[in-house]
Order: sequence, then C-alpha cells, then structure tokens
Amino acid sequence: MCYFIPGDFGTTTPGKRRMNWVWYVRADAAGLHRITTDRTSTAHGLTLPPGPITPQVHGELLDRTRRLLPEPMRELVEHTREPFTQAILDGRVTRMRNDRMLLTGDAAFVVRPHTAASAETAAADAITLFTALQQVASSMAPCARGRRTSSMKAPPRITKASRPAARIT
Repeated sequence: MCYFIPGDFGTTTPGKRRMNWVWYVRADAAGLHRITTDRTSTAHGLTLPPGPITPQVHGELLDRTRRLLPEPMRELVEHTREPFTQAILDGRVTRMRNDRMLLTGDAAFVVRPHTAASAETAAADAITLFTALQQVASSMAPCARGRRTSSMKAPPRITKASRPAARIT
C-alpha cells in the first residue's frame, strides 16, 4: 500500500510531496527476530530503524517486490535507500463487558494502521452492539432506566461479537 505524505517543510503540493509505502508481511517470532536483527547481529525487538537492514533481508524484499508488485510500486520499493521494519501486533481484550462498563470500537480492539479498516470496524461493532441489545428481553427495559424488580431475569450472555476471539460476557 502506498500513500502521499508531506514533503520538505510540510508541503502537500503535487510534485513536491513524498510517497510512503507499507508492506504487511506475516512473520512468526523467529521471522520477526530475523528481519529486525541488523547487519551487526544486534536484535532490535519490534522495529528495525532505517539503514541497518541485512543484505539477505533486503534482497528478499527486492525479490518479493520483483515477483509480486506492478511497475510503479516496484520502482518505489527499489528506490527506497533505507527501508525499515516495524512489527504490527494485534491487540484484543479478553472481556468486553465488566459489570456496567462496555468496551466497543477502538477501545476494545486495536485497529491496524494503514488498512483503512477503522470505518468498517466501527460499523461492524455498531451492528454487533445493536444486535446484542435487541436480544435483551423487553422486560429488561426498566433495568436500562436503573429500575430492576426482583421478578426480572438477568440479561442474556452474549457470546458472539464482530470478531472471532471477542466475547461479551
């Protein structure tokens, strides 16, 4: 994926802007360690700064670029003098509800940057919440206003959310 970023002195004038690119590559722990270890065998953990990429990892990037990308994007990657690596990790909560508190949207899930998924995620969360609230029996309406009688049933447990690992309990 590529997108424009401001050029020198923050200019956004066409022809003066810069093009940034991001390439998501799935890596296990060993693979992440390999691509974030520099030319001097120093492991950098979750990110490798611009410059010290190993010739082997850089060569693999260029090989993958030549095999998979169309010409304009290929040239962009090939002309990047100092590529860097940054791990993008998925974060999710194990419980979305605790007593009267409910986490939704970005509070419940870390949205990966650069994927343009935040609007879709927000919509999916809103639909899931709407559906979940519809499941609550109409007898629970007084509870929503803060009045609960002893004859009222507890709200149902909601175990299906918009993401596979999410549980509303």
